Amino acid sequence: MSEHWAKKNIKNLVEAIRNGEGKCVFLVGAGCSKSAGIPLAREIISEIEKKFPEAYSQAEKRNDYNDVMSQLTSQQRRILLNKHIEKAKVNWAHLALAQLFKSELIDRVLTTNFDPLIVKATALNGFFPAIYDLATSDQFRANRISPKSVFYLNGQHTGFVTLNATEELAKHKAQLSEIVRNTGVDRIWVVIGYSGACDPLLEVLAEVDDFEAGLYWIGFDESPSEDLKVKLLRTREKQVFYIGKQDADQFMTELAQKLQCFPPKLLSEPFQHVNHLIEHIDFNTGGAPGMALKERLDKQLTDAHKNQLDLARSENFMQLLLAGKNEEVLSLFASVNEPNEEDKDLAAWAYIGIGSALSEQASELAQQDAQAAEAVWQLAGEKYAEALRIKPDMYEALNNWGSALGDQARALVQQDAQAAEAVWQLAGEKYAEALRIKPDMHEALNNWGSALGDQARALVQQDAQAAEAVWQLAGEKYAEALRI
Repeated sequence: MSEHWAKKNIKNLVEAIRNGEGKCVFLVGAGCSKSAGIPLAREIISEIEKKFPEAYSQAEKRNDYNDVMSQLTSQQRRILLNKHIEKAKVNWAHLALAQLFKSELIDRVLTTNFDPLIVKATALNGFFPAIYDLATSDQFRANRISPKSVFYLNGQHTGFVTLNATEELAKHKAQLSEIVRNTGVDRIWVVIGYSGACDPLLEVLAEVDDFEAGLYWIGFDESPSEDLKVKLLRTREKQVFYIGKQDADQFMTELAQKLQCFPPKLLSEPFQHVNHLIEHIDFNTGGAPGMALKERLDKQLTDAHKNQLDLARSENFMQLLLAGKNEEVLSLFASVNEPNEEDKDLAAWAYIGIGSALSEQASELAQQDAQAAEAVWQLAGEKYAEALRIKPDMYEALNNWGSALGDQARALVQQDAQAAEAVWQLAGEKYAEALRIKPDMHEALNNWGSALGDQARALVQQDAQAAEAVWQLAGEKYAEALRI
């Protein structure tokens, strides 16, 4: 039987957030910034051991991040961390977190990190929450907290204070208690990327009797640490749940996807996103040059967005066409208000595909029901005509139509030779039109020659001289095809 804290999963969290009316707080730790290029505590300890071996040797607890950091001066600590922070790039975890924020599914982020990744991610998404730095604030005024806010619990890398030494963090516990109380238990709590080992925050959380809306601790390890079990998971009444074996980037991305707010517009519709960003600029303040720039930007973004949509639509058309889903291609084409030339080309090919399939169907049907076959060939001709209505210069449609008419004439000749002769004549007109558009289309010449040969064979019993003339014409078509 599983422990009470192991009975929840990501689906439970999705349901909680979806029904939480935006009252949700994320507490994020170093694990969320690891993939962005910022080392974890144990990696920082190893770096200190190499760069400051004497200081490292003076630490009483050499596996304790805070104790080892305490051996460095504040400037050494700042330089050590900043070189990693300044090179870090926004990762998927922070992009997804920013999307939850922007979508008003969460209203607060608490971070034990010093890096600006959450600020960068929200800014990239065109969302600008209030930023508070608890490490530099002597006063905590709950009534002044913005509805959407990010709290740096231990300071920012560009701030006046960054707390990572044992003594500093011990003094900071009261501030942490205040923000936890203010955040409250009526919010859903989600903890991710945070070990609880490097500051007093875990102890502060342990003092809460009951997280009434639930606290979901997302861990990298399959099982929680003993410290976490003792302090937060020991009783069912606390309503704390552990979801293990989770990578921060993958978990946050999946969570945002399940909550239908990922990927961000920045990635899926970049030109629309830029258009949204420049809405924050008052171009009137730039006078006439500013308004001229705005007009040019609007046109560039509109054109770029249209090109992006055209490309995406064309790719969709092509995928459907390659899959033989001609009717779906035409359905999609019908939904396009202003089709471009590539759209028209692909739709015409879909009509050709349908026409060719109908022609094959008619050829098979002709052996059992000539009248029904005639109706199907008529329908095939209508499809070729539709292709040419969309693309009047589509010689492929004319060539295929000519072939279909040739098949129709061969099937018809046994019942009505005169009617078959008229159909062969019509086939010749289609080949001639195809060659008018594309004079070097040897396929049309070859098919025309073949149709003339069939026509001559049907004619020879009634009029040998006329048949001879048709064969002569067929030979000319083959000869012309060979010259190409």
